[in-house]
Amino acid sequence: MNKNKKDDKINAELSKTFFQKSPDTKPAKKSKNKPKDADKNNRILLKAAVIIMLGLTVAFAFLILPKTQAPAPDATYKTRHASKRPPIPKVISVIPDKPPLPVSDEKETKTFYDFETSDQGWEIPLWAQEKPDHVAEAMVLAKGFGSRGKGCLQINANFPGERWTAALIEISQYLDLTNFDDIYVDIYVPEACPRGLRAKIIFTVGEDWKWIEMSRNIPLVPGEWTTVKASLAEGSFDWRRITVDKAFKEDVRKIAIRIESNNRPVYQGPIYIDNIRLTPHQD
Repeated sequence: MNKNKKDDKINAELSKTFFQKSPDTKPAKKSKNKPKDADKNNRILLKAAVIIMLGLTVAFAFLILPKTQAPAPDATYKTRHASKRPPIPKVISVIPDKPPLPVSDEKETKTFYDFETSDQGWEIPLWAQEKPDHVAEAMVLAKGFGSRGKGCLQINANFPGERWTAALIEISQYLDLTNFDDIYVDIYVPEACPRGLRAKIIFTVGEDWKWIEMSRNIPLVPGEWTTVKASLAEGSFDWRRITVDKAFKEDVRKIAIRIESNNRPVYQGPIYIDNIRLTPHQD
C-alpha cells in the first residue's frame, strides 16, 4: 500500500471517530418546510416595510405641503347669510360744506323720518344686495349734516355707467296714509358728482305687495339739496299704472327711495337722504 492510500485510510478513520460520518457521505437534504416558512416571513416583513414607508410618506407630505383652504362660499350664500345691515365703510361719513337748503313751496308737513339720531329702520335690503344692477354698497348715519337738522342718511354708491343701475334703500313698515296728500324727501349729491342722477319714491301696498313707482323721476342737482315730491291726493297721476284711491293709501307696507343712473353718469361716492315727510289732508 502506497503512502497516499495509507493517508486516505487514516483520514477515513478520523472522520468516523470525530464526525461519526463517512467523508463520502452526501449532505442531508434540507426540510421542505423551511423554505416555505422563510418565504412567508419575508412576505410579512415586506408588507410591514411597505406600510411603514407609506405612513412616513403621508406624514412627511402633511408637514411640508402647503395647507389648502376650502373654496369661499359664492356671493348668493354670503348675501343670504350676511347681517341685515350692509357693511360699514372705513369713512363713516363725508360732510359737505354747508349746501343750500332745498327750496319748496310745501305746506305744513309732518316729518316721519328725520334721521337725527338713528336710521329709524331704513336699510339696503338683501334682495337689492343680490342684484348686480343695484349698486348701493353701504348705508350709515351722517351726523352734523342734514337738510333740516343735524342728521341724515348717507348711501355710499358706485355707479359704473354704460348701463342702468340704481342705489335703493327702503323701510318695511305698515302705514295708513289716508289722511295725507303729499310726500316729500330731500336728496343731496356732492358738487363733484356729474349731472345725470335721478330719484323717485316707490311704495309697496296691499295684501299682494304691489310695487308702485312714481311715474317720473326727478333730476338731482350736484351741490344742492333736491326735494322729490309726489301727490297722494285721490285721483293723482304721479304713480305709474295706478290711480290713487283709499285702498292705495290705507295699506302701505314699504317705502323705498331709489337713485338711478341710466347709462350715465359714472359716479362713486356718497348720496344723502333726509326728512321724509307728508302733508296732512285739509278739507
